[in-house]
Amino acid sequence: MSSDVVFKSDGKKFNFRSVAVIIDNNRVLLHCIDNNPYWSLPGGRVELGEASGDTVIREMKEEIRVDCEIIRPLWVMENFFHSFGYDTHEIAFYYLLTAPTALIDKGDSFQEQEGTSSLAFKWHLIDDIHNVTLFPEFLRTSLKNLPDTLTHVTHRS
Repeated sequence: MSSDVVFKSDGKKFNFRSVAVIIDNNRVLLHCIDNNPYWSLPGGRVELGEASGDTVIREMKEEIRVDCEIIRPLWVMENFFHSFGYDTHEIAFYYLLTAPTALIDKGDSFQEQEGTSSLAFKWHLIDDIHNVTLFPEFLRTSLKNLPDTLTHVTHRS
């Protein structure tokens, strides 16, 4: 049984997620899961009893096979959206992480397998991010102006 913090009931879902913002040379690392038509920042579900900062480090080790470090937290987001048949309420912590040499050496795009999911990773120019189908949408503008202090965001799509 998974200890991820996710609950489903009557067509609704609550999810607790931790997210990595990894930037190098004015590029941000995005990923696409199982050929979905949209991109997102890498990360994953927080497990019961796990701090969100520990989650994002664990998820990067699992997803991209690289040890990253947290530079600072950026956003705490309440995200409301519909996906895969669920009206979802998600709480997500976004962290700015280091971009280690081992990650840069993987190239402009690369594939990883995590369990049964295929993850496509690609570096996208931040100046061109408005042309990317990226969720949540607030990132299209917010990635260009990272906050200096932890910022609360409420997002509905």
